Parts: sequence; structure tokens; C-alpha cells
Amino acid sequence: MRLQSAFEYLMVWGWAVLIIAVVLVMLFDEGLLNPLNFYPTLSGGACHVIRPYGPLTTQFISLAGTCNNALPKSVAYLPCGWPNLNICNPNYMVANLNNSINPLTISAWFWEPPNIVYNGQVVGYGGVIVGFNGTYPQLAVGYKAGTAPAGKLCGGTPSDMYCSAHNATPGGWNYGVVTMSNSVIDVYLNGKLVASGPGAALTGDNTAYVGVNASRCHCWENSAGQYTAYYNSGYTADVQIYNATLSYGDVNALFAEGINGAPINLNNLVAWWQLNGDYSDYSGNGYNGNAIDVPSSSSWESTYVGKN
Repeated sequence: MRLQSAFEYLMVWGWAVLIIAVVLVMLFDEGLLNPLNFYPTLSGGACHVIRPYGPLTTQFISLAGTCNNALPKSVAYLPCGWPNLNICNPNYMVANLNNSINPLTISAWFWEPPNIVYNGQVVGYGGVIVGFNGTYPQLAVGYKAGTAPAGKLCGGTPSDMYCSAHNATPGGWNYGVVTMSNSVIDVYLNGKLVASGPGAALTGDNTAYVGVNASRCHCWENSAGQYTAYYNSGYTADVQIYNATLSYGDVNALFAEGINGAPINLNNLVAWWQLNGDYSDYSGNGYNGNAIDVPSSSSWESTYVGKN
């Protein structure tokens, strides 16, 4: 009798536990139980640089506000070509920096859409994350002339472009950096040096573009070399521009800070676009951006898994 009662007890409560477990799994899949949703979130400018002596000065420069242990409320959404390959409107931000940048570092967090099968071909998305006109230096995904890109992170200029041996995470957040001097180009993916080679830094005009390059390079294509596009697809956040080549340690420190990380080298910081609901420059230099059809996404947290 006791055995039967115990068995009935286990059956009743076993089903209850199973139902609760299924509900919890469903809630987690929907992102409702994502621990990131319980992090404090901040609007753009909650952390910013103060330059008491004016733009481009470094005397008594400092950070102000909440600069860590928080997430952005939103990020810039650049939907070009995703998820519909037949639609690609130009979605980008542009800002004229009005000063020579040599050497140069481009730093940005980016999310690339997952690969899809289109007409029997596996198509990998990509595009220019941040690009300049002038000599067209850029940080991009899936670009290398003469090859079929597959989500590799690349940096440099069209004549000196270096790409990672492995791909950025499709359908996930990544952190990319390219440093350029008069002699060396280094490319970092998620805190690791993934490509390097000889090259040259930015010369000529210095207008920055987030989500597109003024050279209109082919930014992604499938294995057959079809469906090329000129604009990025996905999300972008926390873009930082420096007139110095950040070190390996600097890049790792920024990666460790995460997607809402503050700049690490304030004296050489040229521009800082958090892309957190606006396109203002929070470096204290006043290089505010002009957005072309770039909406903000407040539901991005469900795709962010932190540092890889």
C-alpha cells in the first residue's frame, strides 16, 4: 500500500515538475528569462567624455556618468538585405571628422545575421561595419577581393586587406578591431589577433561611415559569387575611433568590458558613437553622426551572449 501511494505521489508531482520545466524552457527560449534582461540599462550618453578645454584637447580629460556594469537600452539596426535578399536600402550613419587620422584604430561591436540557404546556396551575410572615404580603410565582414567570403572579419584598405582565418559568429555578437599605421595593419576578432600584414594608414578625406563604405565595395556574397551587396546587415554598437594604434592589451581590455564598454585611451579618442538610440559623439569632440534610415532596436539583448 505504501509503495502504491508513493508511486502515485511521484506520478502526480512528476508531471507537475515536468510541466514547470517545459514552461521554463519556453520562457528562456523567448528570452524572458535571459539574465541580461535583468541588467541595468542606460540610454545613450549615460557615460561620456568631458573635455573642459574644448574639443580635441586633452588637459584634465575624464569620463563621467555610469561607465560600466550596465547595458545599452538599444543598438543601431542595419537591416539591409536581411532577412529578404531582394531588398537592400542604404542604412548607414555618416560623420565628417575634420582632422587627419594617422595612425588609426577602428573598434566596434557587431551582430551578423545567421547564414541561410537561398536557391540552394548557403548565403553568409556581412558588410562594412565602419568605413572611411579617402583611402577607404575599413572594418568589414566577408570582404576579400577574388574570394568567396564566408563571414571572415577583415580590416585595412582595398589594396591591403587582411581577413581572419575563421569566421565571426553568425547570428551572434562579435567584437572587431582594426589598427592601421604607416607600416602594419592588425585585425582583432573577439579579443584575439587574427590577421596582420603591411599596409598604410588613412590619408586624404576622413569622413566615417557606419554600415557602409564610400568605396561601395562588395561586402558579402555566396559561394557562387552572387547576390553581392554594398551595405551591412545586422546590429552595430559602441563604435570608437582613435588616432593611435591600440595595443593587444588595450583590445583585450575593451573586449572584457563588453558591449557598453567605455573608451580606454581618452587622449587619443577621436569619436565615440554608442549608437544607443541616437547618433551623438560622446568623445567630447562633437562629431555627431547623420543617420540615413537607421532605426534602433530595443530587443537586441536576446541575441547577446556576452564575451565569447
